[in-house]
Amino acid sequence: FDPQVVWQTAEREKVGLMTMVGDAYAAPLIAELRREDYDLSSLYAIGTGGAATNPKHVGALLEKLPQVTIINGYGSSETGNMGFGHNQRGS
Repeated sequence: FDPQVVWQTAEREKVGLMTMVGDAYAAPLIAELRREDYDLSSLYAIGTGGAATNPKHVGALLEKLPQVTIINGYGSSETGNMGFGHNQRGS
């Protein structure tokens, strides 16, 4: 997992929606956003699942990507998604 490659790809391909696994992805993705500027204006949502995402990381993502909605999925592998929550900047 290389966060620089993730953001470069999202910028180049004009990605609208991407997914990540909790803090394991959020922390390095945020660190890279703080290190380098990317044109991620096409990105409108990030879905998370597999592990909870720390609210401080959600806040940092929304600070760097104010147009994005963070969608947190919850469930088990046996049942699939059982619920969703979302965060937007200012909420």
